Amino acid sequence: SLIYEIVKYNVEYSDRLKMDDCSKAIALLFDFFKGKNVSDIVDYNRERDVLNEIKSQKKIQTVVEEFLDSLLPERGNRLIIFVDELDRCKPEYAVRFLERIKHYFSNARITFVFSVNIEELQHTVKCYYGDGFDAFRYLDRFFDFRMSLPPANMTKYYNMIGLENGSWVYENICKAVIKYCDFGLRETEKYYRMAKIAAYKPTHKEVSFELPDEKGLKFSICIFVPIIIGLQMSDIEKYNDFVNGKNSAPLIDILGDNDIAIGYLSSLLDDLETYNLTDNNQMKKVKLSDKLNLVYDVVFGESNNNEMKSTDIGQYEFSHQMKRTILNVVNMQSDYTSYE
Repeated sequence: SLIYEIVKYNVEYSDRLKMDDCSKAIALLFDFFKGKNVSDIVDYNRERDVLNEIKSQKKIQTVVEEFLDSLLPERGNRLIIFVDELDRCKPEYAVRFLERIKHYFSNARITFVFSVNIEELQHTVKCYYGDGFDAFRYLDRFFDFRMSLPPANMTKYYNMIGLENGSWVYENICKAVIKYCDFGLRETEKYYRMAKIAAYKPTHKEVSFELPDEKGLKFSICIFVPIIIGLQMSDIEKYNDFVNGKNSAPLIDILGDNDIAIGYLSSLLDDLETYNLTDNNQMKKVKLSDKLNLVYDVVFGESNNNEMKSTDIGQYEFSHQMKRTILNVVNMQSDYTSYE
């Protein structure tokens, strides 16, 4: 596959490459690796049995050298090959790939650039050779230099993917979920795309969008939907426990010490309640986590099977049928979903 990509690039993107000069080496390489004669791909020497010729006269390392000798003068003095996500490959494939590169492509004019999670690649190697294998030293055989990329500027990245253009509350909770789930950049983009689509109308299209069902529904969508989508992507066991009323920990962990919570969740307080210490003896201090657990129990609790029942918490009314509505939003099957 590596030889094929090199050849394909040069055939498709070069209008000045003299293929006659390197077609022989290309044909021999294809024949050797494929185990059959495919020399007609480059229209070279159809009369001879190239496979038998190469097996009897040359080693594959020599053929690779001839291939490069014929290719590089036309394209430049160095070939740079980028390899991405080798740590995500099957252990057997990853190890064989590294070994064959070292064996067949040890050439001063070739530079391999690997973009990998080195820790994960070590785990991959250990899966092949065993847990007691020294994967770190093993990889030193292949990598001459290691350079760590600096952490991404998440503020710029959020702006790039549009995570700054909707409901302030909804998007800040999305950011808190991203941090809680430890999403990488690719996972972050996928997560936000799903969260945005699921509740697009009340959180992006019309931030002042009024939901007719219950007074607490928009509140519940802003709080629960981004958390549930994040759990779906990161931990299916936590997701199942959360939506079945068995574990409110993600809700508390994400919002319990979040700056958004004190302001936005103040609407859960009664007139004489406060989250902060106060000199006013008439005010009662309550824990934010207690209020969150109360809402969670009403919406997702196992004991609340009567969907016609509702509970007032602070300024909001929470119906026991909200769970069904919230899950429809999460699954992008509600009137609030939009693919705009």
